[in-house]
Amino acid sequence: MTQNNKFPPNGEAISIGDLANYNHLYELRWNFELILTNNSEITAYRLRFPEHEGIKVTIEPAFDYTFPLAPNARRVYTLTATIPYESTPAEADKVVKEGPASVLRIEYENIKGRRYYTDFYAKEKDETKKNEYGVVE
Repeated sequence: MTQNNKFPPNGEAISIGDLANYNHLYELRWNFELILTNNSEITAYRLRFPEHEGIKVTIEPAFDYTFPLAPNARRVYTLTATIPYESTPAEADKVVKEGPASVLRIEYENIKGRRYYTDFYAKEKDETKKNEYGVVE
């Protein structure tokens, strides 16, 4: 988490203790290990991550959507999510603990071009409910 302080606009002097009462501009950042596993017997083509509003996502190594994911194959990436956020320090701490998004969507195609998705719910405790699958309409 990095921050840029915004002090009272009128330039008045404040004490160190008062800093927690003022909004600061933060760049909140989370790093995740992302493991993509194709648990089917069908190759997944044109994998992509739709944009999440307000969240900048970078993936390393660079994600090449033209590279198919073979049946039962897996790939490991580092995913970084970044959000600009203006708040008090206490509010920013709450957001950091909650995480950048409640769901991560991955979309992919079969060989005929039909689009599918998998939604991953990282905070879900029940393993049977962590992933939701469907057809992209």
